Parts: sequence; C-alpha cells; structure tokens
Amino acid sequence: RDWRVAGMALKMIRSGAKVYSRQGLQLLKNSWWYKWTIKFLSDGIITNTYTIKKYYDSFLPVDEDFVKVVYNGVEEVPDDITAFDYSKFLPEDEQDPILVLSTGRLALQKGFKYLVSAAAEIIKTHPNVYFFLAGNGKLEPELRTQIDNLEIKRNFILLGFIEDIHPLLKNADIFVFSSLYEGMPNSILEAMAHGLPIVSTNVNGVSELIEEGVNGFTVSPGAVQELVDTLRYVIENREEIKKIGNDGNDSGNFGFYHLLFSSRLHVHEIHLQA
Repeated sequence: RDWRVAGMALKMIRSGAKVYSRQGLQLLKNSWWYKWTIKFLSDGIITNTYTIKKYYDSFLPVDEDFVKVVYNGVEEVPDDITAFDYSKFLPEDEQDPILVLSTGRLALQKGFKYLVSAAAEIIKTHPNVYFFLAGNGKLEPELRTQIDNLEIKRNFILLGFIEDIHPLLKNADIFVFSSLYEGMPNSILEAMAHGLPIVSTNVNGVSELIEEGVNGFTVSPGAVQELVDTLRYVIENREEIKKIGNDGNDSGNFGFYHLLFSSRLHVHEIHLQA
C-alpha cells in the first residue's frame, strides 16, 4: 500500500522523484494487481538473487533489464575476535565435542523445528555433537517444548539473541541453515567467511552460494531425513569438514560475495531531483 500511495502521489504532482528499492519485493505474486503496480508505478526492481529475478521475469510485463540483481555482502571478519566459550554449556567430561551452530529469528520461516528433529536423530548415535541456536522470537516456547519432549536438552542449547555473531562462528565446527524460504542469506556468507562447512536447505539464493560438495551441502526444505543424513556424513568425515570449510572461504564463488560492505536493501530510498 505504501508503495502504491507513494507512486501515485509522485505522478499526481509530476515529481521527478524515483523509488529505487523497498523491502518486501520477494512477496510479489503473479496477479494483475501486482503487475499493474509494477508496470505503472515503478522504475525498476532490485533483488539479491537471480532466482528471484527469474521468477519476476516470468510474469512481469516489463523489459528484460527491469529487474536487476545486487548481491548481499558481509564485512570482513575482524582480526580481534574473542572466541565464544561453548565449554560452559558442555559436560565437564566431554573430550571431543562437535559444535553445530545455527542462527536466526525463531520463526516458522527458519525451519528450526526440522533442525531440532534432525538433531535428535544425530544425538542418538553421536552424543558428542552439540547444537547451538542463537536467536529469539515467538517460536521459542514451542522449540523449548520440542527439545524437552525429545529429551535432548543436554545437547541442544538455545542461546537467545546474540548481537555479534563472529565469536560464535569462530569456535563452531559446522554451520546449519534450515530456512524454508529466503533471499540471499547473510548468515551463510558470514559462516563461509569463517571457513565453516555449511549444511543448508536449498532455498532461493542458496544455490548461487553453495556448489554442492565443494563449499557446502544442501538439502530439501523441511526434509528431516535428508538433513540427518547430510549432517551425519559431515560429522563422520572430520577431514572433509575441514576441506569443505576452507573451500567455502577461499573459493571463487565466495570471493564474489565477500564485500567490504553490506548491500542488503532494507529501506525506502528516495532520490529527489533538484
């Protein structure tokens, strides 16, 4: 609504202002109402994956270069990171822990309930694997109940919201991304910057980040058994873990995204002509 009101107002007063970007364009649907809005009230769309661009191009009545892609980026890893102390959450007699990290808002979109289910299967055969989830949200009580019911509270720890993710990434062994849908996830970029092997659901821009078996592994969204099998493979092949993580940090694919700034487009940017 805000987009349509702004666009119509600018036309009514014959303004030269242009709306360059707005958050939420990934929610466009193939309907005449959206098509009309795009055709007459927009000068272009910027999105952060070619997957989304391809989807828009399939139904929008606009020129081929109307939708442009600007990838997300992340800042370089700081040199002076103090690694997060996971040991305070582990049993004192644990000699060889494997630390699996996931981050994000505790919401349905992030697919954490599937991660918890997969973790329960992994822990049965690998009690030295510990899952850490950093984030908060309205789904927290439900996740805590699921963790309690599966009796994995010892091995699945909810850390709550942590603003600086770098200390967590520095000491983790594996990064898991379980979202059901996403754009270009910055959390994967950050994990790659730390050289962590990635196990991710294959959603939207993830396929443009991860080359299967080279710098990470992908599974179908919501597929618990696929996630279990992939995690088990990575856990049981420690040398492979190290190689995959290093390839994620050094590969040409990641080098393209590893920018000195973040291009995440999350504001209404208005350019007013003099």
